[in-house]
Amino acid sequence: MTSHQPRSRFRLKPSATGLGRSLMLLLLAGSSLATAGGAIAASPQLDSNRKGRAYEPPPNSRISGGGNTGSGGSRDWCSDDSLAAIAPQFSGVGQSFSTRPTFVWYTDSPTVGVMQFELYQGDSDEPIFSETVLPQSNFVAYTLPATAPALTVGETYLWQATLRCSADAEMISSWIATTVEIVDATSDMLAADATNSPVQMAQAYASSGLWYDALAEVYDPETFDEYLLRQSLLLDLADLEAASGNAIAIDISKQLQDLAEMF
Repeated sequence: MTSHQPRSRFRLKPSATGLGRSLMLLLLAGSSLATAGGAIAASPQLDSNRKGRAYEPPPNSRISGGGNTGSGGSRDWCSDDSLAAIAPQFSGVGQSFSTRPTFVWYTDSPTVGVMQFELYQGDSDEPIFSETVLPQSNFVAYTLPATAPALTVGETYLWQATLRCSADAEMISSWIATTVEIVDATSDMLAADATNSPVQMAQAYASSGLWYDALAEVYDPETFDEYLLRQSLLLDLADLEAASGNAIAIDISKQLQDLAEMF
């Protein structure tokens, strides 16, 4: 199987400001989002009458149970910063056909501490992979490196990012956790992977239910079309999360709508 190769292992969107301090998914309080200058000159108005979806969840997508999908954290004295996973949580399990997926989250300008990325398989309490990275802000993507085990088709994994005050700190400032399911590549997926346009690839992945592969192509838009597709993906996920009727999911939906407005 040919594995989709994202643009790089660890990338940071260079410019965005003012997300506020309420991004922790269990502690949302209607944050106000402002935009900052970047490669794209202006943000269009969000279209509440959008027809169709760019992202279609895979058929029979199951909801993770038993606490496998969650987010939140406990505050420590060292930081007010918080994290947000940009992936399905209450609307099903996000899929990828890459054995080394790219995970995207949003973080609110961390200034202290360390970020710990961990990957779990099944019900194990021990991660199959863990790496410490410097905390960074805004839209951040982390691609599973070659030092980690390649993921197995048919398996579902829990991924978690934790912001700690220091490498040996027991208390955490904030954390996120959700799941990814690895699926086999179809001929359509491989054909999309052979194209040169991130938008074309992302559209093909999204319509096939491959959330992680689609977002990896456009999370850090370099063109206006990429920006519009990222916006559509975030709004699609916001709609799907809200449709679950869960109170936390509705808060997540509002957060995703806010993030869709950012550069």
